[in-house]
Amino acid sequence: MRAANATLTTLGKEFMWGAEGMCTVNDFPTPGETVTLERQESMQNFVITDYQLQ
Repeated sequence: MRAANATLTTLGKEFMWGAEGMCTVNDFPTPGETVTLERQESMQNFVITDYQLQ
């Protein structure tokens, strides 16, 4: 298992409600792979909703 450093940004609130978003990340988690991340409010996090091997 690999470890990673992350920076937490609170945007001034403990939880953010009503925000939506989705993005595609190329070469993640490894080169040649692509994932789509979508914000899931109930988890207050992003989840992988699609995976493609290029």
